[in-house]
Amino acid sequence: MNTAALAATTLVVLAVGAGAYVIGSPGEARVLRLDERRVEDLQRLRSGVASYWNSHKALPPVLDSLLPARADSTRLRDPESAVRYEYVPSTDSSFSLCATFRRASEHAQQRLREGWYHEAGRHCYPLVATAGDVPRMPFTIE
Repeated sequence: MNTAALAATTLVVLAVGAGAYVIGSPGEARVLRLDERRVEDLQRLRSGVASYWNSHKALPPVLDSLLPARADSTRLRDPESAVRYEYVPSTDSSFSLCATFRRASEHAQQRLREGWYHEAGRHCYPLVATAGDVPRMPFTIE
């Protein structure tokens, strides 16, 4: 192998390594996408609980109460482990939604302002459904 080819190969290897360092590995990107999906699922569930509360003036006894007949309950489960998200009704309108996250929130300041910040590990969000509470996104479980 000549010197120019060796130098070009070395540059390519260094560029790929630097790119992986800057943007992270594909495995790390997957972990972050799964955590983002968990937050999206919990936001959807929160909207569903608020909609249920607005209609019934009571919290649903279980998350399955939010599903239309014969609907797929996939969005009630963690996308990686398939374990159901935890729902804990506590008062007339207070409840918690819990999930287990692989990493702490990215963009911590933005998530903190939105109320969806989490550390790595199990995290519960204390939430309240009230009459004036309008869900930020339409409630659908796909």
